Amino acid sequence: MLLILIGEQPTITYIGRIIKFPEYKKHPLKQLKWVKKLVKRIVRGEDITLITYSDFILRELNNYIMLSQKSNITEDLLVKYNYIPLNPNNIKAYDLKGKVLEIGIKEGIIVKSLDEAINKLNNSSDDIFYNIKEQLNNENN
Repeated sequence: MLLILIGEQPTITYIGRIIKFPEYKKHPLKQLKWVKKLVKRIVRGEDITLITYSDFILRELNNYIMLSQKSNITEDLLVKYNYIPLNPNNIKAYDLKGKVLEIGIKEGIIVKSLDEAINKLNNSSDDIFYNIKEQLNNENN
């Protein structure tokens, strides 16, 4: 069982080994490698409480969850990316307020607060990049 907490949660009973903020001082690529090790431990039946804010870790866990669907394409993708399926029934997740997060086989762990922050940053970055690019192109013509 994997218990995921977005930030520390004093009102929730932790299970098994507690891993706090594994993303600390880790490059995003190292975080992804770390997730593979974590998933192997969960699949072997270890109980772990993971406390994180890392979108990289959560998104990578989502990949493992989504690949637990049974289909020809998921079988091909499991081989292509060297993943192992992670059953969403073996995961519980809570947000900063202690609210249970939805975990679906089609999307994985849904963390609206992180999604909103990422979308906001992506939108502003795209807007800045493309407006400056357009201005530079107009100046060069």
